[in-house]
Amino acid sequence: MAYTQEEINQKFDEILNEIAAGSPAYKAMKGKLAPSTFYEILESDADKANKYARACAQRADLIFEETLEIADETDNDIIDIEGTKVENNRLVQRDKLRVDTRKWFLSKLHPKKYGDKTEVDLNLGEKETLSKEEFLAKLNKAREKSE
Repeated sequence: MAYTQEEINQKFDEILNEIAAGSPAYKAMKGKLAPSTFYEILESDADKANKYARACAQRADLIFEETLEIADETDNDIIDIEGTKVENNRLVQRDKLRVDTRKWFLSKLHPKKYGDKTEVDLNLGEKETLSKEEFLAKLNKAREKSE
């Protein structure tokens, strides 16, 4: 079935709205546009690609907030088994997996915002200009110390 450009634009916008609301792209596309068509649109239209990027960023923020809700949820963490209060390890472990999966997903898709930050301090002190001979002398001295 061939769609008019107006229908394609409408379906594209519906997909973006679902993505921004938290749906995975493949679910949002289902029954609307073929994935190949959707991605062709992204490649050919910079404005639509930017809108898609914003929708994905909104989805990431929702997923982040969802991890907080999952982590803070304590209902059913303790269950009553024949009058004894017992920790519901199965539920706790499932929630941990749900949070960890979302954290991993966010760190891969949006590493600058949600990834682990690693800082390397390369401050070597005062800058000094060395001649080739001075540099080689310092290098040899450092090699001798390491041996």
